Amino acid sequence: MEDIDRIEFWDSKPFIDAANILVASDEPLRALQLLDNLPGLYREYVPQEVAELKGLILSKLATNSFYATDRDDEKLPDPEVFKSKLERLLRWKLIYSDVREYNLEGVTPHIIDFGPGEYWLPIMLQYYGCKFTYQDIYVSHSIRAQAMERLGDIFLPKPPSDRPVIYVACEILEHLHFENDIAVECLKSGATPSIIHVSTPRFTYDISKARLDWKRFGELGHLRTYTLSEFYWTISKMFPDYKMQAYDSKILHVRGVRRGDAWEDKLIEIDLS
Repeated sequence: MEDIDRIEFWDSKPFIDAANILVASDEPLRALQLLDNLPGLYREYVPQEVAELKGLILSKLATNSFYATDRDDEKLPDPEVFKSKLERLLRWKLIYSDVREYNLEGVTPHIIDFGPGEYWLPIMLQYYGCKFTYQDIYVSHSIRAQAMERLGDIFLPKPPSDRPVIYVACEILEHLHFENDIAVECLKSGATPSIIHVSTPRFTYDISKARLDWKRFGELGHLRTYTLSEFYWTISKMFPDYKMQAYDSKILHVRGVRRGDAWEDKLIEIDLS
């Protein structure tokens, strides 16, 4: 840079400080965008401290290889213990309501669960005597074998052609490098769901000051955050053929019913207080 005039008022620190705040706020992708939007001189000749921070953020982003790592200590939830958590889970109330209503009509829905985690949803639906079949979209690890053994014949390899499908993608959107994977995986399943359920944290999940030292918290699993309107329109664009109902809670939720479906006008009222 000997023959290029440096910007006399340039200071990397405000950019680095802002990027660290964004990362700590579950916004690592925005942090990287910020660090890519320096004045032109420093986009061409990136300051070392900026390049190092970008490299560190990138190295901490959770990817499929991270989620695919076997965790042999994982176990399925104990329904007797886990049931105490259900009253706080909006996604449980909404999905359970749909499954129960189908059952009351003598219908056994098929659930496709993208990102099943510890498989709490099918385990608890089974525990409460719901009639359903189940299919997962998973990143392979040992807990899946436990779930298959526990659920038995409830587990199906593909959706039946004669049953309504409920597509579930809860607490997964914020982890995806490509948001549209939600819609892509739905299409790959071959199903045309009657109902979809998608949820994500509202804003930043952990707001404690300790998060500013984000480097000591391991992998960056949450890649972005959402406002209610951002979340609603993100899912609406993915599934334009669905009538959407949004729920504003600590964990945002969108429930969509396919237009023309018999349940199109069936709304679910939930106490969010």
